[in-house]
Amino acid sequence: MLVKLGNPSPVHGPLGAREPLPGPAVTTVVIPDTEDDAGNRLYQVMAGADLDAVKRSLGERPDVTNLPGHEALLVIVHPGGVWANHSAGGKPSWVWSDDEEFARQLGEFFDTPVGEPTDVEATHFTDAGPPGVGPPEPPPEEPPAEQTGAKR
Repeated sequence: MLVKLGNPSPVHGPLGAREPLPGPAVTTVVIPDTEDDAGNRLYQVMAGADLDAVKRSLGERPDVTNLPGHEALLVIVHPGGVWANHSAGGKPSWVWSDDEEFARQLGEFFDTPVGEPTDVEATHFTDAGPPGVGPPEPPPEEPPAEQTGAKR
């Protein structure tokens, strides 16, 4: 499962020595879509999850790392998870996932918009580089040999 988070204040480095990065940035997470030996998904997304209960649980017991059915959510929102380790705090400015239910849950959990902005390449550091760089242009397609007169 692919997840992207609009990160207004990205950081990097080991715990206790975090350094700010230029931002805003896109924090990209790939959550494995794998199963255990019994065929159970390891990182589940529970449809209709009670996210207030998840927040209460994490607030009361931040040491808990296993909430059955919420494994994918914990990867992102746990106090030791992705967001806590890649942001200086606050919440994402937006969330996106290729799993619509998971994107909805993240948006609700963080109380933030769901969907990647159309101008993300112009406004955020992305895999392509700083704002304004954009993704690399695909190479031009070569016409079939029949059109160029080339012999095979």
